[in-house]
Amino acid sequence: MSKKLLICMVGLAVIVSACAAYANCGTCAKDKKKAKQNKFIAGNGLSNATDAKEAGAEAATLAKGGLGSHDAKIVIVFAGRKQTSPAMIEGIATVFPKEIIYGCEGYGPVTQAGNLNDNGVAVIALGGEVNITAAAVAGEGKGSERYLNCGKALGEALKDAASKESKGKVVLTFGDQHVGDNKHFANGLKSVLGEKFPIIGAAAGGANNKEVVKGEIVTGTNVGILMSGDFELGLAREGGKGGEGFIKASGDAFQRAVGKNKDNLVMSFVFDCGGRRGAMKKVEDGLQKEMDNMRAPCGNALIFGFYGGGEIGPVDNDSPSEGVGYNISVGSIFVK
Repeated sequence: MSKKLLICMVGLAVIVSACAAYANCGTCAKDKKKAKQNKFIAGNGLSNATDAKEAGAEAATLAKGGLGSHDAKIVIVFAGRKQTSPAMIEGIATVFPKEIIYGCEGYGPVTQAGNLNDNGVAVIALGGEVNITAAAVAGEGKGSERYLNCGKALGEALKDAASKESKGKVVLTFGDQHVGDNKHFANGLKSVLGEKFPIIGAAAGGANNKEVVKGEIVTGTNVGILMSGDFELGLAREGGKGGEGFIKASGDAFQRAVGKNKDNLVMSFVFDCGGRRGAMKKVEDGLQKEMDNMRAPCGNALIFGFYGGGEIGPVDNDSPSEGVGYNISVGSIFVK
């Protein structure tokens, strides 16, 4: 089966959106703190503007502000379906180089600033010392074989970088999948990278869903972003049942992913379910309650992700990643 492969390799790292002040610290403590932060630097932004270009520019500007003096090495955008357009990319590209922009559409983005707008635009910019390999694969064919082979091809594109020695490693993936498809896609990735290699992500969901690769809108494509470096991971996945049950499960997932490492938490990636979102919206203030449960373990750390049509992740750090539905998958990143 023929496939189109797009691969971009960059060296990078990720920081919490606001730099801490160290005026009262001694010189040695200050240097250690800065060294710790430079291991993983990130800034993110969320815009609810109705104009797609304006929303892209606003979210990107907020994200750039979080980087301080650091340059962005890669930019990821998650946005509602109406906003995912060339105009949105044009707005982001007024702030960041177009060729480093990746992302996809979904049922609504999630950041620490909120999760209420189906058509919001969320942008995260990463820079620093973490190593990144980004790859995109568009496959041909139908059914489970298409997604299995697509996962294998994406794994092949990432395997050389994944094989290098590193304290922390994780693959973020998103794009052309849905519940059912994502099981085969995840199995394809694991067949190359290893059964317990950490993989977290979500499907854009729906027919002809849109992905962003190097600043261009594409369809039928899956993206994989391998991050490796001097960091630790906290991984969790929960399901729940019914609106109230989903709200509780989201809090449980974040609590387990963060654990007792809140003081070392840089950020949490979150991949939630559009079906869960619909059920939680039927509960009074349901989405706000879920957001409160997400924030509670994270303090001031960043949160970034979206509601998709199928989730990928492990139940915990010792379990294999699986493609499922009606779940929330969380990947927390810690730097000591």
